[in-house]
Amino acid sequence: MKYFALFKNRVYPPSIMVPVSEGTVFEFKKVFNKSKIKHSYNYWRNKIIAYFYRDDEMTKTVDDLLKQAVKDPRFLYFFYDSALNKAISLNKF
Repeated sequence: MKYFALFKNRVYPPSIMVPVSEGTVFEFKKVFNKSKIKHSYNYWRNKIIAYFYRDDEMTKTVDDLLKQAVKDPRFLYFFYDSALNKAISLNKF
């Protein structure tokens, strides 16, 4: 099984990985319900985090995102706006 590393070399303490996982996997499903991402994996060492998704789940989700964006370009604005707001909240936390 192959994995896709979305975030690498981020400085996060292990205690924050639960809200990060929830924000990127479970909350993402609320914004884009066609997401096939069901799992995420974290690797933490020496204050550096690596965050992985299953390659097949990520590939299918990206393909579906592209199809949705072509079908309705306004979707990208909504998607990025939502992601930006979540990133701001996480940084404040």
